[in-house]
Amino acid sequence: MAKQIPPQVRRVVVERAERDAGYPACEIMQPGVCQGQVQHWHHRRLRSQGGEHSVENGLGVCHACHDYLHKHTGEAYARGWLVRGWKKPGEQPVLRRGKWVLLNEYGTWTNSEGE
Repeated sequence: MAKQIPPQVRRVVVERAERDAGYPACEIMQPGVCQGQVQHWHHRRLRSQGGEHSVENGLGVCHACHDYLHKHTGEAYARGWLVRGWKKPGEQPVLRRGKWVLLNEYGTWTNSEGE
């Protein structure tokens, strides 16, 4: 049986998604695709590649953005929505709501230049 995402980790990611929007808003917000509200937990480094249930590895995303990133994996890797199995999510920039950031275990982020 698959291990569930710890409630504390899930809560911190949802709080991060809510922090600057006032509601749990999708952290990707792909123009022309996004439905706005967080509906899914997304592992940036996939579980099949050793991805953990950690705050810096998780994104709160809407269903449409989640579907989009899995159908456009080249773009998703380029934007940090997916992270290669040999890389650490907390060290990989992610394009979050149009800005490049580094996510951390505390549910906050720092600005980044991207890759």
